[in-house]
Amino acid sequence: MIQFSAVLHRYEQNADKTGWTYLVIPPDVADQINPGIKKMYKVKGKLDSFAISKVSIMPMGGGQFMMPINAVMRKALGKRKGSLVTLRLSLDKSVTELNQELLQCLADEPKAEKTFQSFTNSTRNWISKWVGTAKTEQTKAKRIAMIVMSCERSRNADEFIIAFRAVKREQKEVKG
Repeated sequence: MIQFSAVLHRYEQNADKTGWTYLVIPPDVADQINPGIKKMYKVKGKLDSFAISKVSIMPMGGGQFMMPINAVMRKALGKRKGSLVTLRLSLDKSVTELNQELLQCLADEPKAEKTFQSFTNSTRNWISKWVGTAKTEQTKAKRIAMIVMSCERSRNADEFIIAFRAVKREQKEVKG
């Protein structure tokens, strides 16, 4: 586990990152955590005394990485922009379990399954988490159906997003 300190930053104006709070991980530290890797990966460890896992760090250029600090982390830290945070980090190699009901439904539709498997791990994890956060079985079934239909209509993640929006519109039209 690598230990170092970093200052909390906040993007005031930066396209889709405006308002984000984040920590900068210097190149030498990033290289100790995951040698030679220049793309996004996940870390685990502690921010001060707050335990973290499966937290993505993203390349910023020049070998630096950025760790976004979400609301839960900010509240636990009790710190704001300009504050110093002690980090203890290591590479998080844990695998996220995908929603089994979603995988079973995709297995029944080979084209949809092939499309889903073409997505990056982070995209598959995000979709699976969205299914898993449904509060009712009816909502979960609806989400799974939307995903399967959207995957059936697309060949890649970009087409999936377009197809997903179309399926969502169609369901709203049927409803109302």
